[in-house]
Amino acid sequence: MQKDKSLLRQSLEAKNRDALIALVEDLAGRYPEVERDLLLDARPALGRVAALRKQIRSVMSATQWYDSWRGIGAPPDLAHVERQLRALLAEGHADDVLELCGSVWELASGPLNQCIDEGETAMAIGECMAVAIEALPKSTLRPAEQIFWELERLLEDEYGVMESAPALSDFAGYGRDDWQEVAELLGRRLAAVPKSKGGAAELNYERFLLLDATLEALVKGGLDDQVIPLLESQADDNRCYVRLVDALIDEGRTEDAHRWCLRGYARTAGKWRDIAQDLQDRMRTMASNDGRLDVVAAYQARSFFDDRSVKSYRHLKSAAEAVSCWAAVREQVLNYLETGVRPDRTPEGGSGTWPLPALEIGPPDVGRSSQSSFPDLVTLIDIAIVERRFDDVVILHGRQSTSGRSLHGRDKEVAAAVAPTYPDVALTIWRRIVGNLIGQGNPKAYQQAVPYLKQMHKIYQLNGWDKEWNGLIAKLRREHKAKRRLVELLNALGRSDL
Repeated sequence: MQKDKSLLRQSLEAKNRDALIALVEDLAGRYPEVERDLLLDARPALGRVAALRKQIRSVMSATQWYDSWRGIGAPPDLAHVERQLRALLAEGHADDVLELCGSVWELASGPLNQCIDEGETAMAIGECMAVAIEALPKSTLRPAEQIFWELERLLEDEYGVMESAPALSDFAGYGRDDWQEVAELLGRRLAAVPKSKGGAAELNYERFLLLDATLEALVKGGLDDQVIPLLESQADDNRCYVRLVDALIDEGRTEDAHRWCLRGYARTAGKWRDIAQDLQDRMRTMASNDGRLDVVAAYQARSFFDDRSVKSYRHLKSAAEAVSCWAAVREQVLNYLETGVRPDRTPEGGSGTWPLPALEIGPPDVGRSSQSSFPDLVTLIDIAIVERRFDDVVILHGRQSTSGRSLHGRDKEVAAAVAPTYPDVALTIWRRIVGNLIGQGNPKAYQQAVPYLKQMHKIYQLNGWDKEWNGLIAKLRREHKAKRRLVELLNALGRSDL
């Protein structure tokens, strides 16, 4: 490439002035974009800015509809706009570049809303905004105004346009005083955002972004002591309880963190259950740090009742074993999965006295724990598999099958677990799975059936049932002889020595 450029330079230097003019005129005649850039370069800066402003409006309004998936239309062609912006910046017209990029930003919503692509439109606009970020430190704006200019675009960015632009904070020259001024500007804007009319049921996204930007500005401005007061003032409207609690814990203010956990949990345990769960986790961590292991186990029990999974069951087991009460907890947990009766909500529990202490946080919404979902045979089966209680797995699977409830894809796990001790049960499950896959009538499904057939083959071999295996394969060949691809797969599996 470098050699080609060198040859091109030598060729151009060999031409006289008239020949070069003729060459440029020819290129301009054949390529409109070359002519456009040459005309812009020939104008004085003021005229070029006006002409480029007009071109920006033309390009951004020309994009009526673009669908890259169906090949309809085209994204806005901003390459020449970016080139001219960079040329103006190189000549020292940073303020003009900012004004022009502001026009691009104001007109961006049209193409961004009308284009269906994989980010090409946002990237094209973002490349123009990258020139603006480079222009900011060279503009006549004060440093704090430069930072705020970028932050305003980031706060308004719904399409990831600014992701392709460099971060202004990467440029040197911004000190603590600048960030303090930015924090003050952002704080005033945050205070002006109206409170959510829906109360705890709504979350204002603008308020969320402004809070995040303000906190960052406070830290960069060396105003760390203002972080917690700001979070406290915004906690109820912005649901930033977890961030506030973490900041309080980092400051060693565990009593305040505990108080905000209780308040935040009470206000989020309904709709905002993820936040409530995070606060519950913080309460458990603080209890652990204080050595209150029985409280830790109680929180793990709450997590299990809310989640009902093998993972939360294991965490509960570990915590209950640490306070030597796993046997009593396990008995009542299994009873809860059968009946739906929460042992931590009644003095007698589900089947005896609940050995763990009551928690300060109130119960969340019923959620998954509704009585209509009990007995929870799926979770009971999962736990029985983990505990290698294969007799119970078979019994529970039978109950699930007769109840008509879905196993949520657990059939294959059940079959794999009980195959060594209950081969007939495993084979019955695998036959049903294979039958359903073959019934789909396509080669992909036939291929998906092969692993299950191989598992069945192993069971037949281990039990000396080669005759039955060969009979099964022969039966499938007969019933599906028209399915050529399936027959080929069956032929490969049909040998008892496979």
